Amino acid sequence: MTDAPKPPEPKKRDKDAWIPWAFVGFFVLLTGLLAHFVYLSVSTFPGLVTEGPYQPGITSEAASAAAQAQAALGWSLAVAYEGDAQEANPILVTLRDKEDGAITTATVHVLAERSTRNAQAIPLVLSHKGEGRYGGDLTLPLGGRWTLKVTAVDGDKTFQKVVPVELAPGARS
Repeated sequence: MTDAPKPPEPKKRDKDAWIPWAFVGFFVLLTGLLAHFVYLSVSTFPGLVTEGPYQPGITSEAASAAAQAQAALGWSLAVAYEGDAQEANPILVTLRDKEDGAITTATVHVLAERSTRNAQAIPLVLSHKGEGRYGGDLTLPLGGRWTLKVTAVDGDKTFQKVVPVELAPGARS
């Protein structure tokens, strides 16, 4: 007699059959998380980029007109300032007209600004030293990058210049 073929054994489930489902579950979870982030970003963004965009446009036009008026004056302004923080350092501003003549009747203001978390602004009015030179002593409390905004006013004429200054740290800073 011949042997009868054995019936096939039932397939045993592999131990690693859960791994593909783990990948599917991971990507389903990731898709849900990203959908939540998209919902948050869309629901909290008002769609407005600039509050009152008309006002900055007007300010920009006024600044452009002031720059053109200043260029028409033809004045030149040179600033000399060096030193260390926490010391009275001399500042000298030389002001000339378009014919390179000294401007002797102007009032010169300096505003020293340091843009940090705690913004600092130190104003100073310079005194006339003769021959278009204006000077004074400016004491800045900390070393680092400062911006000197120099404004010269002579009657109805105004000239402004912004000068960046790198100040060495003082003995106590």
